[in-house]
Amino acid sequence: FRLNRDGYLDNPSADLLKLIEQSVEYSEITNGAFDITVQPLLDVWSAGLWQESAEVQEKTISETMELVGSDKIEVSGSRISFKKDGMKITLGGVTKGYAAAEALKVLEQKGIEHAIVEVGGDISTLGSKPDGEGWQIGLVNPDNPQESLAVFSMKGISVATSGNYERYFSPDKSSSHIVDPRTGYSVSNCISVSIIAESGLQADVLATAVFVMGTEEGLKLVESLDNVEAFIVDNEREVHGSSGINDYLVDSQRGEN
Repeated sequence: FRLNRDGYLDNPSADLLKLIEQSVEYSEITNGAFDITVQPLLDVWSAGLWQESAEVQEKTISETMELVGSDKIEVSGSRISFKKDGMKITLGGVTKGYAAAEALKVLEQKGIEHAIVEVGGDISTLGSKPDGEGWQIGLVNPDNPQESLAVFSMKGISVATSGNYERYFSPDKSSSHIVDPRTGYSVSNCISVSIIAESGLQADVLATAVFVMGTEEGLKLVESLDNVEAFIVDNEREVHGSSGINDYLVDSQRGEN
């Protein structure tokens, strides 16, 4: 809050410093599809930009985009600052996965060998279930919340999901709450993106990034990364999986590549 209000923060906590440094790194990895400086865009959309004319939207977005870009964040060991007045960051796309992973570290330090932690839908696991089986995580079917679209079996890894079927800027659900930091516009390339990764933070970040990128570009990114898999449901409700996703899908719920 103070960083967004003042444009700088002296003596940031180790956690905040780590989150921002890693977020900047992932902005580079995703070619800007994930960018924590997107908050000014979220502000104008939530303030009602979705109901304005195309001309007004274009002008507002063009002006707001001047405040977007992780290259405008300066980080040192004792200070975080913004290069432009009016910049703001949001850590909503990274903190849940980070928190789940940090919680597991505490449990592990206490000698616990089998655990699962869920933070706002992001899930991290420590080892297997006590019986040796993987933790089974169901992905809710957006068309029927009583059903699972897929079931993942997980041991010592994390999963995060981004979707556009629950939160919108506009009442008619035409403007998704996920905005592409590269264009400034709301995106709806997919219905749901689930990422399985070794780290909760990585899964959280990449779920957002791949959702923004869409199926083709998103899968290309996932395939370029080690120990990362994706399960994507596009707007036609077609399922797409990365090359190793079937290793984590329960047999009766396997998707099609």
